[in-house]
Amino acid sequence: MPNYKLVALDMDGTTYHSMGHVVEENIEPIIKVQASGTKVVFVTGRPLHAPQNRFVENGFTKYESIAIGYNGGLIYDFSENKKIAENPIPKETLKYAFTEAAHYANDENVLWAYSTDEQTVFLNKDIKGTPLEAETVFYAGKFVKVTPQNLDALNDSYKMLATNCTDDFLANLSANGFEVAYSKQSVTAEINKAGINKKFGVEFLCHKYGITPEEVIAMGDGKNDVPMLEYVGLSIAPSNANPVVKQVVDEVLNLTSTEGAVAHVLNKYILKGN
Repeated sequence: MPNYKLVALDMDGTTYHSMGHVVEENIEPIIKVQASGTKVVFVTGRPLHAPQNRFVENGFTKYESIAIGYNGGLIYDFSENKKIAENPIPKETLKYAFTEAAHYANDENVLWAYSTDEQTVFLNKDIKGTPLEAETVFYAGKFVKVTPQNLDALNDSYKMLATNCTDDFLANLSANGFEVAYSKQSVTAEINKAGINKKFGVEFLCHKYGITPEEVIAMGDGKNDVPMLEYVGLSIAPSNANPVVKQVVDEVLNLTSTEGAVAHVLNKYILKGN
């Protein structure tokens, strides 16, 4: 068995309850693995300062303080409270998305973009009653409505979310400067700057620490996890994972995320009963 040096963990639906707090069973083994010298890094689509994350309160930053947020849009060091890498969607590229959104499916596309100031979210319309309303659990800042008439209100943004979208609209974005993670089982598309995804974030840390992909375990459940899962030496999914994910991983567990799938993997491959 390889000597794994880094474990990359998705949060929602893998290590954490979806849109919620960490699965309690995972806390102790995560800290034990970190204390043993193996790095455990959270790689998430979430904002890194969402109140549910509780990285410091859970003890997750005592040994490893770097986390990857917005699917690779931001890499942050909690010990120094600073951004160590930023890869936002440029303002001019965002303008294209907000303009094109009005041209598909009778203008039903709903967009949400997290500004790099981390105090502003750009919307193209009211999100009440749409799947994006759930995203407000992660965010309590200012909302700015942007239409094709006030595109200059936009700013560089770490990540965009889209719902009620047609396949044609998402394909258009993929061809024009965006990285799009979406499957038929998803209700929301996760959208980043082209080339920026969770694999980018893990690869960044591998280079930083001198770790090879073969020395990395990754766990995830969603379409936005696929690039990361395909990159690492051992990829694992909980039983609740998207069917697209189950097709690409090395191992699908018989445990769901809320049954402690992450704890099981850490005990089996890193702690080995210790």
